Amino acid sequence: MRSLKDFCSIPRTGSLTLEITLDSEDDDISVSIPCSYFIGLGGRMVLNKEGFGNFLRASSIEVNNLVLITFKERDQELAVVFNPLP
Repeated sequence: MRSLKDFCSIPRTGSLTLEITLDSEDDDISVSIPCSYFIGLGGRMVLNKEGFGNFLRASSIEVNNLVLITFKERDQELAVVFNPLP
């Protein structure tokens, strides 16, 4: 199994932004929440429970929702982008 560090060079600990854009009847809604992380065993990224929990509540992602997760580097900051799939 390959680790996250094989694909991007990020510090072992730090903060990033969790982002999602949701379709609504009137307008698209963007959610952007900061979250700390660390790189754990096997090179896996572990998100701070509080920050990720706040993101899940704000984004309305639920169990069994299908999302595509991508990483984006912008202005030397890392963002984890969640794209809801049908």
